[in-house]
Amino acid sequence: MYFLESIRAHKHLFENLALHQARVNSVFAAYFPLLPVIDLFSLQIPANLGEGLYKCRIIYAEKIEQLEFVPYQIKPIRSLRLVEGNHIAYCHKFAEREALLALYQQRNAADDVLILKNGLLTDTSYGNIAFWNGEQWLTPEFPLLEGTQRAKLIHLKVIFPQEISPKDFPRFQRFKIFNALRVWEEVEEVSIENIF
Repeated sequence: MYFLESIRAHKHLFENLALHQARVNSVFAAYFPLLPVIDLFSLQIPANLGEGLYKCRIIYAEKIEQLEFVPYQIKPIRSLRLVEGNHIAYCHKFAEREALLALYQQRNAADDVLILKNGLLTDTSYGNIAFWNGEQWLTPEFPLLEGTQRAKLIHLKVIFPQEISPKDFPRFQRFKIFNALRVWEEVEEVSIENIF
């Protein structure tokens, strides 16, 4: 079983590295408790890499199996299709994403899917989501994956966890989709009417 970390590297610096390390720590505690934990702080950004935006993609198990830096451009996501994923489990960031990809294939003309599990909203296939109700940004309390950007935004009191179901949509005006690469300040707000 392999795991994945996608870390934002911008202007020759890693972002939110402590939160990524915490997630790696939790994987090792659950799957490799007797082994030394991979130290993300020992990673180096290649000197020949520019100051643009890169995804540092790490595939690992007991040790790092693959490490690459890929130029990254934020992809617009302006429409979502609700799909059910009651069977899906993604509590750790597994490299194997077949179940998520199968749901993503159900998006039809939409840009992505919004996954419903046991009647409650979770995530999209690309990241976590938050909804604006006119006063606060609310994010599903039980996401498929507790993303590093989500953890940061909750800590900063930018977003607030709450159980959310489709019947709550009339309370919201818009939504944002974010993850480690799609940081909050850079992603667009999209009308709630673009979820179908």
